[in-house]
Order: sequence, then C-alpha cells, then structure tokens
Amino acid sequence: MRTILLAAALASGAASAAAADLSATATLSSHQLVLGDQIVLSVAIQGSGSASPKPPLIPDVEIYESGKSQSMTIINGRVSSSVVHTFVLNPRKTGRFVVPAIEVPGAAPTPPMVFNVDAAPKEAPAPAPGQGPAPHQPPVPSQSPATAPNPGASPDAFVTAQLEKNRALVNEQVTLVVRFFTAVPLLGAPQYDAPKLTGLLAESLGAEGQGTTVIRGRAYNFSELKSALFPVQAGRAAIGPAVVTVQLPRRGGLTGDDFFDRFFNAAPPEARRLQTDPLTLQADPLPAGAPDDFSGIVGALTVESSVDRTQLRAGEAATLTVVVGGVGNIKSLPEPKRPDLPSVRFFDSESSVKLERFGDKVGGAKTFKTVLVARVSGPLEIPPLTVSYYDPAKRAYARAQSKPLRLTVLPGDPNAALPVVGPGAATAPGVAEVAADIRYLKAPDGRGLPAKALAALGAFGRTGPWHALPGAFLLVALALDLRRRALAADPRGRRASEARAASERRLREAEAQPAADRARAVALLGEALTGYFADKLGQPAAGLTLKAVTAALQGRKAAQAAELARLRSVWEELDLLRYAPGGAGQAEVKRLADEIRALALAFDKELRS
Repeated sequence: MRTILLAAALASGAASAAAADLSATATLSSHQLVLGDQIVLSVAIQGSGSASPKPPLIPDVEIYESGKSQSMTIINGRVSSSVVHTFVLNPRKTGRFVVPAIEVPGAAPTPPMVFNVDAAPKEAPAPAPGQGPAPHQPPVPSQSPATAPNPGASPDAFVTAQLEKNRALVNEQVTLVVRFFTAVPLLGAPQYDAPKLTGLLAESLGAEGQGTTVIRGRAYNFSELKSALFPVQAGRAAIGPAVVTVQLPRRGGLTGDDFFDRFFNAAPPEARRLQTDPLTLQADPLPAGAPDDFSGIVGALTVESSVDRTQLRAGEAATLTVVVGGVGNIKSLPEPKRPDLPSVRFFDSESSVKLERFGDKVGGAKTFKTVLVARVSGPLEIPPLTVSYYDPAKRAYARAQSKPLRLTVLPGDPNAALPVVGPGAATAPGVAEVAADIRYLKAPDGRGLPAKALAALGAFGRTGPWHALPGAFLLVALALDLRRRALAADPRGRRASEARAASERRLREAEAQPAADRARAVALLGEALTGYFADKLGQPAAGLTLKAVTAALQGRKAAQAAELARLRSVWEELDLLRYAPGGAGQAEVKRLADEIRALALAFDKELRS
C-alpha cells in the first residue's frame, strides 16, 4: 500500500509539473493587409502536457481552423511536445482589428495583437522577364527527371522539393511536390518533417506512389508527396526546407556491401538528416473590379439551394440549405449573402466542409444551413443566391448562382399567435389538466377598519365639526358601494377599466425575470399586450390575433396610422421572439415593456366600453 501511495503521489506531481511547464505563443503572418486578403494566426504550445487553444472571437472577421502540426522529443525519459495550431483570419471590412488574448488551459494567455486592413487593392503587376513562369502554366509531371543536389556526386539518398509554378494569385492553388530518392536499402522507416510555411495555407494531396529512375548512371527508388498551397496575401511567401531523417547502412572500412559483411561486422547504421533547399513563391494581388459578393476563391464554384419543405404556415420554420462546391480553397469560403425579404426572418447559420481531390487540385463543398420563418401568408419566392469567384483559366471574375425557390405559406393558426397564461388560455400540447380550484368567498367583518375608525371618531368628542365626518365617510362608502355594484353588473366595463393596471403588473413581472428565464419574460410581455386589448375590446385573450385587433380598432378615433404601425411592429416582434426567446436580453425586455406601456397609454382614453 505504501508503494502504491508513493507512485500515485509521484504521478500527481508529474502531472502538475507538466501542466505548469505549458507555454503558449501567438504570431500573425502579417499586420498589414488589403481587403480581400487573409492572414494566418499561429498558436504554438510547448511543454509536456496537451492542450488546445480556444479560437478568438473578432467582430467582422471570419475565423476557421486550418489544422495543426506536432513534434515530440524524449530527453532523459521525459516527453516534451510542441504543437502549432493554425487559424485563418478573413476580415470583411477595412479598419483596425485586435486579436484578443488566446487562452490555453494550463498556460498563461498570450498578449493581444493588432492588424490593419486597407481598402484600396493593388493592381496585379505583370511578371518581369527572368522572374519565373507565368501564373497559369500547367503543373510539373509527377515522373519528371530529377537530379542530385550535388552535381558531382551520386549520394545514397537525397530529397528534392519543387513548385508547380513560382508565381500565383492570392488564394490560387500551387502544388508542392516533395520527392525522396534512395539507392540503398533503408534500415528502418524514414521520418518526414513537412516544411514550415509563411504566408501560406496547406492541404495534403497525399502520396503519389513510388517509382524508379536513373540519375548519373545510378538506379534510384523514389516516393512522392504532394501538397496544395494557397497564398493568403500579396508578396513573397516562404517555404522552408522539407526534412527526411533516414537510417543508412555504413559503407567503407571493414564493412562490405554484401549481406555477410554487414551481418558479421554488425556495424551500426548511419543516421542522416536530408533536407531540401528553401523556396519562395511570389503572390500577386487579384485584379481590381471584384464584385460585391466576391468570395475570395480562385478556381471554379457552383451553388445549389433547397428547403426541407415547400409548404408551411405563417409563423412556422423551415430549413434553407445552401451548398457551394467546386475547386479552390473551400475552407475559406464565406456564407453567400442572404436575400433581403421583409416577409422572412433568417436566423444564424451552421456550416460544414467536405474536402475532395480532383486530380492535382483540391476542392470540395461547404454546406450552410439556416432556419427561416415566414411572417405572412401567400406565395413566397427566395431569389437565386449568388457567389462570385475568380476564374484563373479565363483570367476574369465569374459568378455562380442557384435556382430560385418557391414556397407556399398558408395562414397561421390564430390560437398560436402568442402564449397566453390564465383563465381561458388553451392548454399546451402534452399538458393535461388534472384539477381546478377557486378562491373561497368570505363575508366582510362588520367590525372592520372603517367601523372601528368611525367609533373612535365618535368617542373623540361629542360637540364640534367632528360629528360631520361620519356622515362624510358614509357618503363615500355609499358611492364606493354603488360603483362596486355597477362594476359587478357590468363585467365588460370592469375589465376595460382594469386593463391597464393588469397589463402593468405583467410588465413589471417580465422585467423582474432573471436572465436565465428569457422564455418566461417573453411570455409575460405577450400576455401584457394581448391581455390589454382583450380586456379593452371585451374579447377572450386566447386566440386574439393582430388582425382581429386591427379590425376592431377600425373606425375608432384611437385608430391612428402611426399608433397602428407601432402596435403591428411590437406584436410581430413578440411573435417572432417565441421561436428564439434567448435573443431577448434584459435591455430588449425593458425596451418592449416601455413600448407596450406607451401603446396602453395612447389607447387607454379612447377605448372605453
């Protein structure tokens, strides 16, 4: 037992030390860019633990993950890892942006960083003579001849890296081909370290297989690995060395080249670290004249849209699915601009990406799903959704669009206009009424407070004006009793006279609701509005709709156009908040409550039964 406790203590101490050893650093590929370009945020986490950073939230900047790279070392039995997480930042307007502190569990937050986005795009310069091939030349064949890095030697193994072209447009794909050559059998599997990229995003195209070739009279086996690179901003992008670590048999001395010499001498293998020369890629800005809906994609795109239902009722929700696919850097694709339809409300979208390979090109499809709610009944047409891109084959901007969608919106259920709580309210689906109760009636006590006050006043003095006060109290009591009897004989008038007070009680209760119970606050606001007009108009609150209220107000002096417009706006906003009560913050509840108070004050004097 003592041994087990000691081992547990050592493990706990090691875990605490590992968490304490974590450190995080964040860097930006650039701090100055032009609208339409992208920058790369790299978060490096070093230490003996494992953690993932939380993506930052920057207004007007789209952020998505672009993968991670990891390396691991073991020194004196201690494992230390270094992981670099990459995020792509795609600003949607000009100005100054702040990258907040990046939080990594177990490490101190990174300091904030600033970058600026300019408005004026630069013209794409023509390639100067001697600077490399044109931006749109065909890729290098996979089986093209290769030469050893040292012209005067034929090494046992070497590695080369070659770009498809040395010049490209921002966000245009350039293929990087890394080939590993060996002329001798390897003692163990080689270890490959991908090159470090500056100002570039990478998507692996996978291994292209193996082959044989002859270089300077010596036979080599080679394997090939391809990657798709996308420059994120104009300028020179750097591609670091690709490194391959191999174990080669030793040559010379007492060790021969045949199997028996290697077996009996048992010479240890020779570890070699092979690397390519660094490369540079010139990224040119896109030509001027980009459309307003330009997606930033260089390639070819298609757009398809669909809805899960073509017939629905007013107030019901449907799901709109938009799929943008094709060739290019699909991960950085923004959501297509939604159409401006006053009769439809759109909610936030969710997106997913599926990458595919088309030969040496990378592409795929990005799917956007959003919920829409039809406000009014009648035929509804969603116009085509468009996405613009730059076609490198035609060297011009192009536009893809979907087909229009046609829906039929039926009149909504009047009983589902707003939630009503209280007598006369419809029972919610799935809720069964199990019992009903009433308050007990109790006759007033003859020796209540008024009677006691009159007796005390009579005993105060037998002469003077005090004896007139009981008569005054009696007249007041008689007037109150007559009013009570009149209200009892006229329930509709009583409802109308108490409508504003009842609405105010619900509004105060809605404003007092905690932030976690937004649905209850929205329901109380709906009760305050519908209950007020139901009491004033002498109609049941359950099933009362905006159309019914508007029709009842027609012909009255109170039915002013401005007040009816305010009523319609508040009613429709409360109707929509039923589907997303979480969007009603404390300030939104207070604003709506004040609007309902103002409407009650405006209609209170005129709406009298």
